[in-house]
Amino acid sequence: MLKKKELLKKLTAFIENAVATASDRNALDRTWGERQVKAFYKPPKAKREDEKSFFDIIDEYIAKHKLSEQVEKL
Repeated sequence: MLKKKELLKKLTAFIENAVATASDRNALDRTWGERQVKAFYKPPKAKREDEKSFFDIIDEYIAKHKLSEQVEKL
């Protein structure tokens, strides 16, 4: 029960913050509220810039480790 109350308080604070920072108060309707609730439960994932691709990691590994000539030709 306490977890539900804490979650409800967080959701209320999230929506109050969204209302306070809304640029157009006339656009606050039911669909806006539904989008805010969805955003609370599933926030958009920010792309991390420090993420390396598989090929970047392999190139880095090859540069750090001495491999035989046959493997390097592949």
